[in-house]
Amino acid sequence: YNLLFSVSLDSHLPDLHNKIRNSPFAYEKTLNTIRLFKENNIKFNITTVLNKYNYHLLSDFIDFCISKEIQFVKINPVLPFGFSADQKEMVVSDEDVCNLSNIVINKKGIKINPSLPFALFPLDFIYEHYDEKLCDFLGILSLLPDGNISICGAGYYHKSIVLGNILEIKSYKEFWECNPFLLKIR
Repeated sequence: YNLLFSVSLDSHLPDLHNKIRNSPFAYEKTLNTIRLFKENNIKFNITTVLNKYNYHLLSDFIDFCISKEIQFVKINPVLPFGFSADQKEMVVSDEDVCNLSNIVINKKGIKINPSLPFALFPLDFIYEHYDEKLCDFLGILSLLPDGNISICGAGYYHKSIVLGNILEIKSYKEFWECNPFLLKIR
């Protein structure tokens, strides 16, 4: 079988992982599971829930995973609904999530699946990894309050995905049909 197990690890720091998982032995049990999977050649990934307690430690967390020879990490930010509906204080701000994309891009030696909005990444990264199943922004542009045009409203915080400014455009049709990034990605 081509089976992949997902192991939840929310911090490389034992006390923090235990706090997030609300269990005094969660960290110990998780590392034991990782050890057993590795010893028995069972394929697995690490899934981490990004929240207010751990987002600022993401780079160190990924380095920890690399040191443990983890091949694949999935990052899921806490969203303000479902189990987290009544724990909104756990949600990471949009601006902080935008800043995390640079950490994800610059890590080498590990595969990272960031469940972050695709448009939060620099244009070159988007071009190289674009998949319409992740985010179909090719038919949409966002006009931001400052007049900037972006492939997503996240351009307000993440200037690297801004394509131009409406005040500087002579022809909207020409912008849509001739913008270098839009031409490249189509």
